[in-house]
Amino acid sequence: LFLFFCVSFELDSSLFVGFVRFVFDEGDEGDEGDEGDQERALGSTTASESDSKFDFNGDGEVNLDDFFQLFLAYYHGSSDPRFDLDGSGVVDSADLDLFLDAFDSTAQAKLVAMAQDQIGLPDSPQLQQNAPNPFNSQTVLPYFLPEPGPVRMEILTLTGQRVAVLSQGQQRAGYHRLSWDGQDDAGRPLASGVYLYRLVTTEGVLTRKLVLLR
Repeated sequence: LFLFFCVSFELDSSLFVGFVRFVFDEGDEGDEGDEGDQERALGSTTASESDSKFDFNGDGEVNLDDFFQLFLAYYHGSSDPRFDLDGSGVVDSADLDLFLDAFDSTAQAKLVAMAQDQIGLPDSPQLQQNAPNPFNSQTVLPYFLPEPGPVRMEILTLTGQRVAVLSQGQQRAGYHRLSWDGQDDAGRPLASGVYLYRLVTTEGVLTRKLVLLR
């Protein structure tokens, strides 16, 4: 029922946010009846304090309702310009990062955990097939992280020689997309062929193949 309301957005906004507050605060002591404390705990902020483009439902606040609208657009790979905050043409992790910056780190973790619980996100890292594949000039490598942590995405030859590191460092939980232009770390175009792309996390290593055609 909750997921139906999330997808349809037909539930009254105040009821929706109130229900999500209940899920977050269930089991917490001393918070009942203090709506202001609940708002601060969840990181809700007024639109005037950040950017009004984050206020998707027009209620004057950047809150959980807005997050779920953006997250579902992101989850389904939407190109809706309302949620394409950086104007890239697709709702991607960069848009989610822009939105999450309106919240503190504690609230960010709660928001992602809520999405995992209610939308049924994977509980382990996932490495998806690149697209397009085969590719010539650029391809996108999608992956999912259930928890924040150190991550490395790299390109290797079939013999295991590493030719490019696309990303290395701490990353937030959620869906991510990295682009690769078929060049090595020195900016030299690689030859046509089959390559490996590898996602390295604290939970292990995931590897897939891609095809570069010149």
